Amino acid sequence: MSAKNGSALSGRRRGRIVGLTLAVAFALSAVFTSAASAHAGVSQTTLTLGDSLTFGYSQQLFNENITNGENPSNFEHGFANDYLAKQSRSSTRRLIDLGCPGETSNSLIGNGPLGEALGESSEAPCAYHEVEGLPLHVSYGPAGTSQLEAALYQIGASAAEGKPVTTVTLDIGANDELHAIAAAEAEAYKHAEEAGEAAAYKYVVEAETPGTEAYKAAEAAGNAAGYAYVVEAETPGTEAYEAAEAAGAAAAEAYLTEVGTPGSGPNEEAWAVGLAAYYKALEEGKSEEEAALIGGEALEAFVYGKANEIGTKAGEEYVAEHAEAAGKAAAEAFVGREAEAIGKAAAEKYGAEHGVAEVKRWLEEHALPLFTHIVTNNLKIMGTLRESGYKGQIIAVGGYDPYGNLEGKGELLSGSLTLAKTLNAIEETKFAEAPYDACFANPQPEFNPGGKHEPGRLQEYTNMANTNVSNGKADGPDIHPTPAGYEAIAHIMKRDCGS
Repeated sequence: MSAKNGSALSGRRRGRIVGLTLAVAFALSAVFTSAASAHAGVSQTTLTLGDSLTFGYSQQLFNENITNGENPSNFEHGFANDYLAKQSRSSTRRLIDLGCPGETSNSLIGNGPLGEALGESSEAPCAYHEVEGLPLHVSYGPAGTSQLEAALYQIGASAAEGKPVTTVTLDIGANDELHAIAAAEAEAYKHAEEAGEAAAYKYVVEAETPGTEAYKAAEAAGNAAGYAYVVEAETPGTEAYEAAEAAGAAAAEAYLTEVGTPGSGPNEEAWAVGLAAYYKALEEGKSEEEAALIGGEALEAFVYGKANEIGTKAGEEYVAEHAEAAGKAAAEAFVGREAEAIGKAAAEKYGAEHGVAEVKRWLEEHALPLFTHIVTNNLKIMGTLRESGYKGQIIAVGGYDPYGNLEGKGELLSGSLTLAKTLNAIEETKFAEAPYDACFANPQPEFNPGGKHEPGRLQEYTNMANTNVSNGKADGPDIHPTPAGYEAIAHIMKRDCGS
């Protein structure tokens, strides 16, 4: 980012921002008064901006309270409250916590006029607050108001109350990183899926090629199913047996109906057999009555013999047809199951062998533009606060690496610690420059001390090793701090930046 006179904003844009901040403060003041209730003896305000860490979130707290409604008072155990308690003359201070779980550096700025003026209006404000039943500690005001716009109002309103904001904390960018990690994992998952699909397709082709082991196995599965159907069809009382019997009976009945239809082929054929027997009997010296009886018996025997033959054949054809269909279906199902299993195994193998490396490579390739974006947005946020006239302390809270050496077996996400250190180093340098003049509180060395102490520290300070279940939902692994972790962050803020 190019800076002019040490500011992230050009002179022309600076004037526009100042005008917008005044307009925002005026507009919001017409809707509601300062969010913090009046407290006797309060003379100063601490304003905290950021994401779920500022809000005081953890998955366990969320799960524990989901059945009774997510009252924001359930989340007053984060570093914001802990830091307020550590500030000098804390009894004369009040906290206005604007933290929003899931907030990114884009959504904190918002997509309103202020976001447009800052050149970052790609994301709507605080999606968490848009979900019914998920209130914030402090409402931002009318729909569409961003956290930054709410901060400008709170600074102005607090000053007007005679309880000026003297400390602003800012913790933003972690969700930008999480989105990048999700994108990297999605890319790696896609490649694993492709590897699985290729292996499954290869197996299907093999199973359709005569002579291969896969073909023989599928054929054997089909033959077994076909034979099983035939056995069932020959067993009285089974559905297959009754179906074959019904098919045979229907064919025989159809023949008998046709025989009884004068002029039909079967009718004429049957009469021909009967007449032949009749005339033969006459030739043999039988009387006409005897010959007629013999001819009738011959006709009847022929018809019922033929009907039985047709019925038997139809039943056999039914069985053969359904046995073939059962065999084909079984063979196809066998190939499908084997292909799916082979594909899944191949995808898992690819993921195990290449997934972590691909995620690491993706993150490394995208780290510079990602870090530039996070730092630039942070500077825009702090620059806007300064341009609005705020001259108090700004404490920027850095990040830690929850994907570090949690189990003593190395980083959960290879290379993540290096990336966390790099971003913290850039932020510490840039945020200290004029006009931002921000103090940087870096929790990473405490959370990620390295060596044999890191697993214990991450397990104590984060919920990554949390195996609890609350209201039927898993409380971890969760990147958010434990109460001890939040307390540690507040201690670091006090140690590095005072009060």
